[in-house]
Amino acid sequence: MQQLPGRNLLVIDNAQEQVAQKEVYEQLPGLPHWRVLLTTRLSLGGFDQMRLDTLDPEAARALFRTHYTGSYTAEELDNFLEEIGYHTLSIELLARLLDKLNGLLSLAELTEALQKKELDDPDLQERVWVQHAGEERAIFLHLMKAFELSRLEEKELWLLKQFVVLPVEPYPVEMLAEFLGEKPLALNKLLNGLASKGWLTQFEDKRFAIHRLIRQVVEYQLQPVYTDLEALVEAMIGKMGQDAYTNPITDNFPWVRFAEALASHLQKEGHERVAELQNNLSVVYRNLGEYARARDLLEAALQSDLENFGPGHPTVSIRQSNLATVYSDLGEYARARDLLEAALQSAMKNFGPDHPTVAVSHNNLAHVFVAKEEWGEAKMHFLKAFSIAQKALGESHPNTKLFLKWLNFAENKMG
Repeated sequence: MQQLPGRNLLVIDNAQEQVAQKEVYEQLPGLPHWRVLLTTRLSLGGFDQMRLDTLDPEAARALFRTHYTGSYTAEELDNFLEEIGYHTLSIELLARLLDKLNGLLSLAELTEALQKKELDDPDLQERVWVQHAGEERAIFLHLMKAFELSRLEEKELWLLKQFVVLPVEPYPVEMLAEFLGEKPLALNKLLNGLASKGWLTQFEDKRFAIHRLIRQVVEYQLQPVYTDLEALVEAMIGKMGQDAYTNPITDNFPWVRFAEALASHLQKEGHERVAELQNNLSVVYRNLGEYARARDLLEAALQSDLENFGPGHPTVSIRQSNLATVYSDLGEYARARDLLEAALQSAMKNFGPDHPTVAVSHNNLAHVFVAKEEWGEAKMHFLKAFSIAQKALGESHPNTKLFLKWLNFAENKMG
């Protein structure tokens, strides 16, 4: 090849690490007659790098129009391009997919499928002609082939699993280290490695992110479960934790989107720590006034705890009380009362009739009767709550004072 005259170009597609190794690199043809062009997702030494991951908006629109001639609005196209992050390969593949579907799927519907992570839906697995691949391949299978996981180390795979369940946005190393319980320097090295291999994007401000389409491919292949995400679950349980005496509820709010993403991913897992996350997150949602979401989380947590611990367990009692409070917020007083009566009986059985936990159960049940304006029943339970707290905690304890306040309120309502 070195002896060929003229100006020649050698293209090595999907180049791997071997190309940069000395024994291979020195055999590549060079000047004056040759130039070498590599396509790769790796960061290889000895070559000038030209990043082609994404296109600017106008170039992305032009590429899409090249491969799809159906009807759509400018807004629909921009929403689609934003959803896939202007990723060059994805634009071509998905535009060709739409063209092959002959109007059976609109651009807006395809965008919705991407948002719902339905790219692997068998109904979307049309054969798509990919010009540079030289053959027909199903869209999702092509993406999985493009992003081959087998070359990654176990720790790298573990880290990708964390990106699968977190919201798609750039993360500073320090935040990820806090979430995952890792040392920042060691984690930074791992992140740099994944970025150099094309799995993550590293921004100028040193934050790291995973592309939406890569995220779907990784999720489909790795399918993270609780045991992969234990550190992240514990971090989010802490971020959603409540303590009226040490931290205000506003401390929880910045972390809700992370906890929600994790809880949504693990919603079908019945592990007791997932239930704890669901419980803590529901309390925050209740404080935000999002009662329906709080209810759904607590119902899932209660079901898990019933299966894990059985009825009558203290943890089950806590879930029943919290869920009853949300039912009261939603005006479902009968359901709230049933749960609170069960929680009260459980607390009395587990702790005895004079325990502070029993006082809290009486107080919670009393508030259902307040909402129904049944003041006699409310007074009875507030009185029991106050009496127990006064004896067990003392006159100056915040709970004792609170129960007395509500007792006086109920007595005033009775006239």
